[in-house]
Amino acid sequence: MKRIYLMSLGLAAMMLAGNTDAADRGGRFGRFGVSYNLNFNVSADFSNIGSFPALTNPNAPLVNPGDARTYDNGFVGMDISGNAGNLTTFWGHNNPGQVVGGNLVLSSSSSTGGADSLNHDSEHQHGVELTYSYQLQGADWGGWGFEGAFGWMPVNISDSRALLSSAQVQQDTYPGGGIVFPVPPYAGTVAGPGPLLGDTPATALLTVPGGLLTTGQRKIDASVFAFKLGPYLDYNLSEHVTVTLSGGLSLALVDSEFTFTEVNTIAGAGVQTFRGQDRSSDLLVGGYLGARVAWWLTDNVNIFTGVTYQNVGSFNQQAAGRNARLNLGNTVSLNVGLGFSF
Repeated sequence: MKRIYLMSLGLAAMMLAGNTDAADRGGRFGRFGVSYNLNFNVSADFSNIGSFPALTNPNAPLVNPGDARTYDNGFVGMDISGNAGNLTTFWGHNNPGQVVGGNLVLSSSSSTGGADSLNHDSEHQHGVELTYSYQLQGADWGGWGFEGAFGWMPVNISDSRALLSSAQVQQDTYPGGGIVFPVPPYAGTVAGPGPLLGDTPATALLTVPGGLLTTGQRKIDASVFAFKLGPYLDYNLSEHVTVTLSGGLSLALVDSEFTFTEVNTIAGAGVQTFRGQDRSSDLLVGGYLGARVAWWLTDNVNIFTGVTYQNVGSFNQQAAGRNARLNLGNTVSLNVGLGFSF
């Protein structure tokens, strides 16, 4: 950013050194221009994507008959005896693979998500800009002055990548005590009778890389209103061609809506869907450098084309814990338009 401001000051110093004896094309009331802009290097980052709160409660206290600890693939609870001898008839399981070494393995899955989907380049964004230039001094070689501009750029960036995050699994192993396990799916009752399962598990906490799959879409719809102010320098290459260099302060007012819909899946645990929306705005401050070439059709009318580099940083917003960032730090604009001097 400092380089932009230093180059702008150097540009102003060059202007002051020029010869002002000759005519110029600045116009008595200044120059106006309207242009179409094709903008590049506008991108978006999405982060902290995905989550899967546990659908079960494996750590529920067993206080009264009928209370149960729930799992993705079964349950263990308190029977009518109050689990006399730390044994209960009130339990169940879903799959034969849960019986391991004469014991019953139950699991409860969750995930905090946190996946990132970065560097979504919009390829290009369209925009328009109005420019006003006021010449302070003119010369045979050109002239110098100050310019201001107002531009508008709509931004639409979406992301539908499938993302993977780690899942957390609480795995509880309940002692079978030599019972013959019923063929699953099985669900015992509070009143019994039924095989007695031990109610005191051995617990293991596991992390499964890539255990959470997140699909869906994240989207930014924004309007960027840009304001520029700084000095400019004209140099006449010929009777009909003028090159203009400019630079200075750039402001960007961003008004953005961030929306997302995601479907989160953990195998064996289920599916959860989340949606979120946020609408917010902010003013970003930075700088710009520009160069353009004008072909004068008459003394007062020209067509021009040019390029502008702008750096105003990034715009951040959040919806339901998901983050979106609109990157405007290295925007390059190609423009073509029509100019008038009065």
